[in-house]
Amino acid sequence: MAIAAFYGCHNIRPVELAQKSNGGENPYNPKSIDNLILALGGKNIDYNHKNKCCGFHADLQAPDTAHTLTANALLDAKDSGANYMVTPCPLCHLNFDTQQKNAAKSAKRDINLPVLHLPQMVGLALGIEPKELGLDKHIIELNFN
Repeated sequence: MAIAAFYGCHNIRPVELAQKSNGGENPYNPKSIDNLILALGGKNIDYNHKNKCCGFHADLQAPDTAHTLTANALLDAKDSGANYMVTPCPLCHLNFDTQQKNAAKSAKRDINLPVLHLPQMVGLALGIEPKELGLDKHIIELNFN
């Protein structure tokens, strides 16, 4: 599985606090989730938007801007070779799954990139059934064939 890690903007910022609480991870070039993807047998995909904003917090005030931010991250990951995206942030996960169709309209491109929440990726790697992980509840369908 070619997986793009999405760190987002809250888990790795502000820099001073993030570096103290996460073992010194560089918020401008984070690697922890990429390393986890590799450890679980996946192929990590590097791309420029992995530590940017997903658009969630802008959706109510500026939906067009939010959809652009969402599309930028998803399309960058997809264009870089990702078959899936994974994020530890529940807000990013919710946004990427539920707003992906709006983001695709905004970008005038099909996206169709399934997004996993980090515990779902770990569960899949450990052999837990997709339905038990709630993967059948996603808006963007996950196909493992």
